[in-house]
Amino acid sequence: MIVIRADDRTNYLKVLHQCDILAGTIPFDGANATYEQTKPLIDYIVNIAETKLSSLLQLVKGEIKELVEAQDDTADDFVKYVHKKVVRKSGQKKWSEVLDLIKENPSISRKELSEKLSINPSAVQKHIQRLKAEGLIKRIGADRGGWWEVVG
Repeated sequence: MIVIRADDRTNYLKVLHQCDILAGTIPFDGANATYEQTKPLIDYIVNIAETKLSSLLQLVKGEIKELVEAQDDTADDFVKYVHKKVVRKSGQKKWSEVLDLIKENPSISRKELSEKLSINPSAVQKHIQRLKAEGLIKRIGADRGGWWEVVG
């Protein structure tokens, strides 16, 4: 989805007008417009998409902390959605690292996992809860101490 920001409305309307001049103002003509007749609109949309994607890549790479141009709700929601997906993907990597460490050493403690993965103990706890919920590990013995069993 491309969001046309309110502060760029004038440019958007100019581009639509250029397309009308090239394709004609009759709706049927516009519906059957050629690539050349719609090129101003295509170029306009491509420019918005490239700018947004470039900014999102900078955000994901950590080069910027937030998107300045995400002032309307839709764009901001999209940024939050993408950021959530990226965080979830990086979290999945940690899950597999937790799982690998448990496979190597079924008696490993949460504290040891935390130290080996360089994440805080509460994050380790969340990863363990998720792995248990997914049915990938189960606890043998008491909740404190005991051993882990990798299922499957």
